[in-house]
Amino acid sequence: MASFVVTDIAFMPNGVEGLRLWSRKQTAILPLERGRTISFRVSGQPTASRPKDRCALCDGSLCLKARMDCTVPHVLYLALFGRAAKIGVTRESRYEKRIREQGAPFACVVARFEDGLEARRAERAYSAWEGVRLSVRFEDKVGAIGKVPDVLEANRIVRTIPLPAVPQLEDMRHLYQNPDLDSMETPLILDGDVVKGRVEDTRGEALYFRHRDNLYAYDLRRTLGRSLGLGEHKVEAQMTLSNF
Repeated sequence: MASFVVTDIAFMPNGVEGLRLWSRKQTAILPLERGRTISFRVSGQPTASRPKDRCALCDGSLCLKARMDCTVPHVLYLALFGRAAKIGVTRESRYEKRIREQGAPFACVVARFEDGLEARRAERAYSAWEGVRLSVRFEDKVGAIGKVPDVLEANRIVRTIPLPAVPQLEDMRHLYQNPDLDSMETPLILDGDVVKGRVEDTRGEALYFRHRDNLYAYDLRRTLGRSLGLGEHKVEAQMTLSNF
């Protein structure tokens, strides 16, 4: 049984996500591709805490870093998970990647700004409106699977939210491995740390996999900084970082 430490979630082409692994012998990625049979166990306490992102704490009034580094175009985006609408900010150049990191099936750009501070001020203003959140819990994202069948229904839901402007959501499910995930049953959330089954999709922090007759969701953030054990044949099948 080979053992690694998970250092991060990797976002690869074609909607595939993976786990970045480290050991004294090698650095690799365990790809979580749709249709792949996986089996791993996560154990131990995180070896190190992840530093807080100061930009995520910013409200647009004052830069919290020693040097302001957000002086590039930013966008304010709206993402929908079931009936939960989330407002957020990202650099314009990484908008689609940010949606993938969120795992949002429907989203759109609400407005564009010259820098991050201006975008954060708009974000805080939007979050004050009833029905708009700054964050959506993992459990709520999983529970939204199968609840909104298409972008027409997603936009109907958004129109019920009293926003200063009516956004037009786009279908973002093409960013993921399985656009049909939302037509499946609501997944069961796996609370333990033994993952075994066939991958159906990866969306943001969520790994969706099927074991026997059930669809499960596992929060990949549970693996970060912890020890991951898997069989030797799986190690040989891994793709090293040099492949990317």
